[in-house]
Amino acid sequence: MGNKSGSERNLTLQAPVESPSGDRLMELLKLHNSNRIDYNVRKWETVKFFQTIVSALIGATVAALLAVFATSRPVHFDVLMRVCLSALPAGAAVASFLAILSIRRESRLLFQEELQAFKLAKLLGFDVKIPSDRRWLVADRYLLPRKWREPSYGTGKPTPEHVEDWLDARTRSHGFIGIFGFLFLFEMAASAVLLASCFLLKFTLPTN
Repeated sequence: MGNKSGSERNLTLQAPVESPSGDRLMELLKLHNSNRIDYNVRKWETVKFFQTIVSALIGATVAALLAVFATSRPVHFDVLMRVCLSALPAGAAVASFLAILSIRRESRLLFQEELQAFKLAKLLGFDVKIPSDRRWLVADRYLLPRKWREPSYGTGKPTPEHVEDWLDARTRSHGFIGIFGFLFLFEMAASAVLLASCFLLKFTLPTN
């Protein structure tokens, strides 16, 4: 027999691609949904972790400044000012900044898992209408909630066509990031004010 052409050889070497079974898709859906829940929990844990640190540092700065005004001994003032300037408000500002980055990162990871879950639910045929005689609520026509059915949910319109664009849009419009991002930005600004106050006191109060 003669040699086969390159295209013929490719056809004989390529095995047919099998579509994943429903059971395998369900396993993937459970995995991504579990990851989605985990990232959602992590977001709250991140907020609590950084909020504890920032609150402690800001509180310690305020306490140190109050002690500066309360003491009449310059040596105490000098020690307290070193603490204020070197660690407390600056540390609170850095922690606030890291908190914002962490919240955004974990939210994006959450949306990656959500996207996979939404696609799998679609492939499994869960995006169906409920017959009128089998609805729990008369106006509730769909098996899946809107978030799982509509690609435009939480992204604005028009709906992004690419994965990265969809993730960017979901992250930008995420209310969780907006609320706690504002909180940590406010605390970052408060830390900057306290740091500036420490510098001002350094030059206005007498020291040895």
